[in-house]
Amino acid sequence: MAWLYFSLAAASFESLRDVFSKVITNKGNQSLDEYLVAWALRAFTLIIYLPWLLLSPNPIPIIGKDFWWALLADATLSTIGGILYMRALRFGDISLTVPLMGFSPLFLVIASPFILNEFPSKVQCLGILLICFGAYFLNLKPKENNYLAPLTSLINTPSSRLMLVVAFLWALTTSFDKIGAKNSSPLFFSASLYFCTAIMTLPIVMVYSPNWLSKLKVNLAKLTLLGSLKALDMWCHVMAISSTVAANSVAVKQSGLLMSVGYGYFLFHEKNIKQRFFGCTIIVIGVCLLSVL
Repeated sequence: MAWLYFSLAAASFESLRDVFSKVITNKGNQSLDEYLVAWALRAFTLIIYLPWLLLSPNPIPIIGKDFWWALLADATLSTIGGILYMRALRFGDISLTVPLMGFSPLFLVIASPFILNEFPSKVQCLGILLICFGAYFLNLKPKENNYLAPLTSLINTPSSRLMLVVAFLWALTTSFDKIGAKNSSPLFFSASLYFCTAIMTLPIVMVYSPNWLSKLKVNLAKLTLLGSLKALDMWCHVMAISSTVAANSVAVKQSGLLMSVGYGYFLFHEKNIKQRFFGCTIIVIGVCLLSVL
């Protein structure tokens, strides 16, 4: 049962990371922009992550021939996705945007016939329908009589649109994660990925984040805490998947989506929370069907 506790802990730390990211990017004149937060998340996570890697039995594994191109592709997509993710959190409701990450495994399953020549089972098709149905309820407003309004809102709301793009990008990175890990080790590839994304994001921060260095110094403690939450999330996730079938851990970790909806209501006083909680629950069930079966 240890894997269950680690999975729940990973979901909790991931949800807290999203909440804290939204808090520090929504404080009026003292708020941090999404570029600096996206960079700091990777840079500080890497600093905290390195001792874990160095103390592992095989810190520098044999590098396979497919490592470098997988790392480059993964880092490029992760850099873009990381900035868009923080922007969606900054300007959108957390109870509306974060559950849309449930589309990531959906996009992966849809792409499988074209990339891996693998076709979804009947149960996975049901999971796809549930995710789409849940997204409909996320945007449902009971007072509106227009039944197509939730679908148009999903497309027309900038933060929701950004999060769907992130879900698609991170679905693509899943394949590169596997290739990179097989051609090195999971710990080494993760550290390499954080290093590359931090390097790629830094020039963007220097151009689009005014006075970024002074902001970094003033908010050093906050950004360190943000990186710590991400590192704890990763550590608990790795501990969970090392103790059970990876699909079981992934399914349980989806409870973090429900936590984010709860935080949206209690901390940010977001509206239409009943519909969003119901929609998020349906999405979680759909994701579990895609992950477990």
